[in-house]
Amino acid sequence: MFDVLAFLCGSLVALAAGLALLRSPTQRRLERLASGDAAESLPLKARLARLLEPLARRAGASDEVRQRLVQAGFRDEGAVTLYSGGRLVLPLLLAGAASAFAALAGMESNARLVLVVIGAGAGYLGPSHLLDRRRKARQRSIRLALSDALDLLVVCVEAGLSLGAGIARVSREFTRSSPALCEELRIVTAEMQAGKGSADSLRGFSDRVGIEEVGSLVAMMVQSERFGTSIADALRIQADCMRKDRLQKAEERAQKASVRMLVPAALFIFPATLIVTIGPAVLVMMETFAQR
Repeated sequence: MFDVLAFLCGSLVALAAGLALLRSPTQRRLERLASGDAAESLPLKARLARLLEPLARRAGASDEVRQRLVQAGFRDEGAVTLYSGGRLVLPLLLAGAASAFAALAGMESNARLVLVVIGAGAGYLGPSHLLDRRRKARQRSIRLALSDALDLLVVCVEAGLSLGAGIARVSREFTRSSPALCEELRIVTAEMQAGKGSADSLRGFSDRVGIEEVGSLVAMMVQSERFGTSIADALRIQADCMRKDRLQKAEERAQKASVRMLVPAALFIFPATLIVTIGPAVLVMMETFAQR
């Protein structure tokens, strides 16, 4: 049964690949004429995106998936295709590989079924889990560097630079310390230089990052620009609030550390201490009672 399942999974994958690659000669010629000779030297990522495009088109991609990919730093055109198509193909591949491994290992039917289910579940839930981890790590990096970037932006604005020039300067200075924040600020600078309004560029920055601190910062900057108040004072107040909030969160984590240490202490530290302190006395008592 499981050998048949592995064969069916492999056949489905091969069929999907064949449907993606089998195009009419006219269509292939039009694609070569449109992209030139570069179509033969596409990178691996682009080839995979083209291969999974029919499956991704049938699976569909919601706005939430696109937003999660953007917040994780994946802005390529084929990112949504790779993610949506991969979540359909990867469970079949892992289920087929698990079935083949179980057949080679000589496992029983129940063990084979459990292994196949685990492989299919890992193939379906794994990409989403890895994407969320990447997104949260990127957001944490931006959150930690944001207050220092605001301090530098205040200095630039008070020195006479405009808001766009100050953001461009900050993006150059944070190339090594926070590449994620540097990338986002460069996008904001490019949009401003292309003629997009500063308010729209900043709102796009907030949507791409997706953290509360950036949302409040953008709202404050938009309001300051609309009502003509000092942007430097507003940025300084916002930077102080972010720094205090970061300090409070660090203190909160430090206070939770003692509570979190209770579980490993109760499971590992206390038993080891009892064995070291009471163990010799227990051995002596056992020898004494054995002699009697």
